[in-house]
Amino acid sequence: MDAAELRRALRERPVPGEREAGERTLRVVRAAHTAEARAPAVRRRLLRPALVVAAVLLALGTGLSPAGADMRRWIGDRLDPEPSPTLSRLPAGGRLLVSSPQGAWVIHPDGALRRLGDYSSAGWSPRGLFAVAASGRRLYAVEPDGTVRWSIARPRAVGHPAWSPGLGYRVAYLEGTSLRVVAGNGGGDRLLARRVAAVTPAWRPGAGYVLSYATRGGRIVTRDSEDGRVLWTARPGAAPRQLAWSARGELVALAGDTVLTYSRDGAARRSLALPRGVSASVMAVHPSGRSVAVAGSAGGVIALGPGGPARKLFDGAGRFTGLAWSPDGRWLAAGWRSAGQWVFVRSPDAAGARRVVTFSRISEQLDPRGAVSFPRIEGWCCG
Repeated sequence: MDAAELRRALRERPVPGEREAGERTLRVVRAAHTAEARAPAVRRRLLRPALVVAAVLLALGTGLSPAGADMRRWIGDRLDPEPSPTLSRLPAGGRLLVSSPQGAWVIHPDGALRRLGDYSSAGWSPRGLFAVAASGRRLYAVEPDGTVRWSIARPRAVGHPAWSPGLGYRVAYLEGTSLRVVAGNGGGDRLLARRVAAVTPAWRPGAGYVLSYATRGGRIVTRDSEDGRVLWTARPGAAPRQLAWSARGELVALAGDTVLTYSRDGAARRSLALPRGVSASVMAVHPSGRSVAVAGSAGGVIALGPGGPARKLFDGAGRFTGLAWSPDGRWLAAGWRSAGQWVFVRSPDAAGARRVVTFSRISEQLDPRGAVSFPRIEGWCCG
């Protein structure tokens, strides 16, 4: 064996104990990365040198084999610039709608904030002309500048509003455990169903006004909201946590540790189990309808799709409380509650290098007095 062959063999053969050392160092770097994200600004400045040193040691320790190259790529994905303390811009067009128990806001592409009012939950109308918002026992239709167009009052608390797609002639919402529907101009408010779970209902795209919702007994019901006819029902096994109709005309349901899809007529199509160690409480269907992002209290943010393995989009530790795709489907916004950050992740299918943009101290930016709890991302609308 000549010198060139010897060097090639050494590069391709793992160093004894390299795998174990790499895993140990990887755990250290992950812990440092998570601690840095959660720490105040002063502590972050102290943590960053330690994180860089760990990365250098890892790169040196894994520099002789292909396994080391994988480790270095992991480090490269995570050693992004320090999270910006100021929400200066959105990485894509459109506007974010967010809410907390203390109010709702619209975030513009340049980072400008507009407080809509004391609304605890909200949702966009088609094309983002209005937001439907709930506060106490009253439902509102609000323009993006905060102007109220109409409101209705009910005897009990309302929430989980959803504006129908297309021309936007219907709005669904929950009053207690009842599902109600009102016209897009605020008239004709009426009861549609009782014993409904606290899950935002989902309008089916296309002709008519067909609505899917979850019952307190754990079923999914799809009903014509005009004449009240039940079109189909399904029992997913676990109680549904979230429902959404995709652009491809499929109902997507997050239920337990599974993402289920149903056809327009209720036929079960796919069942995508979450990877081991991943929990999910929120999901966002890609605008194309080809994949769905999920997140929760463990496992970070992942994307699921038919015909392929789950893809890790962001490996942050802790709890996520909201997901929304940009209107063009190139970016995913995630509310990383445990770190007090909003994380924007470029879609793996989008052109360009993989990239992560983060903004910290979100609650403080919405209210400098610190009176706002971490806001929930309700939707990203209308480029």
